[in-house]
Amino acid sequence: MDKDTFLALCEELKQNGGLKSTTRVTVEEKVAIFLKTIGHANDFRDIAERFQHSTTTISKYFDKVLKVVVKLANKIIVPPNFDNVQDCIGAIDGVHIDASVPTAEQIPYRGRKATTNQTVVCVCSFDMLFTFVVAGWEGTTNDARILSETVSNPDNKFPMPPRGTYYCLYINKSHVIIY
Repeated sequence: MDKDTFLALCEELKQNGGLKSTTRVTVEEKVAIFLKTIGHANDFRDIAERFQHSTTTISKYFDKVLKVVVKLANKIIVPPNFDNVQDCIGAIDGVHIDASVPTAEQIPYRGRKATTNQTVVCVCSFDMLFTFVVAGWEGTTNDARILSETVSNPDNKFPMPPRGTYYCLYINKSHVIIY
């Protein structure tokens, strides 16, 4: 979210939602706490460390912003216009899942938080159905590599999109289209 959008959201939550600054925490910081929590799946301990507040304070302001967002949901949460993706038949994404790995084999399965995990890549239709799943890759393996090797191996039976359609995915914060 860019700065102008963030400030416009804060102003909307102040003007129409009644969100107010306190002597210790501004509306902008409250909204940043909320967005950082929901946008990055951080727990309150991580957020408390980042913003230098107690977990109680983080929880309190997260709840306040959440209540205002819910109150204004119909106004501030607008479904996207999908005209520019009319031929898109689904989305592809990867996720890290905790895995139990024998000690001697753990190093390539160690993720950023030093836990052992595997990468699972899924294809999902817009009907919210999984149409393909590949699991078991080492946790440090890049989604692009998994996808490339999965698509190129006919034994995987990857559901290539019909001509003129595509899947949408994000790799390293870049929008990628697979035909």
